[in-house]
Amino acid sequence: MTCDDFKRIFPKYQGTRYVSDKAEVEETRENAKVRKVVLENSCCQVIDPLMVKELSSFFEKAGSDNLFLKDCDGIFLYDGSQGKKHLIFCELKSEFSTPKIYEGYKQILSSCIKLKMLMNLLPNYRKDDYEVLGFIFSRPKKDLRDWYKQSLLSSKNREASFVRRLCYTKESAYKLTTKECFEIKDLKLGENVLFDTLELHHIAVDAPNNTYRLDVEQYVS
Repeated sequence: MTCDDFKRIFPKYQGTRYVSDKAEVEETRENAKVRKVVLENSCCQVIDPLMVKELSSFFEKAGSDNLFLKDCDGIFLYDGSQGKKHLIFCELKSEFSTPKIYEGYKQILSSCIKLKMLMNLLPNYRKDDYEVLGFIFSRPKKDLRDWYKQSLLSSKNREASFVRRLCYTKESAYKLTTKECFEIKDLKLGENVLFDTLELHHIAVDAPNNTYRLDVEQYVS
């Protein structure tokens, strides 16, 4: 199993573990408005985020692309009821803005690539066995007209286009293929650290709540 294999190869990262009913992601900054996400109905494996985050210092020393220096808040491996395996990445943001949401996407993308680098060390890892889901939690999106005016003044076209597609369409998820991810286009990475599709969701956390309970089964098949 993935947790056992990770613990054997990286024994000091004890945050990697099994949970039987729910898992949690916490934002530790004191001024955070979205502080915790609880994944319910989630008999899953928690991946110690430090195991992935500490790769960032290696990439920084190596002078690598800035994308590799970003990390998300929580990583989980979930076995769906239909036998599919899912890598779940969570990022908590205190506010809704185009730069913040776009940054959350890049943090998830970077953590996914770095986790897959590590998973390639595992004896039974096959890229095609895993589907990839990313969740960005923040305060609710702005009115479309207000957001549009703000984005014209403060955001790059690529960022605004991404946020519009993720948050302002009727579709429940934004599904990106590797070819659609501009951020990795010029990196020319190996197939085993990539994905066929990255399914992204924006989840609104209404004020004054700072905790959100996510039913994982609603998003996996």
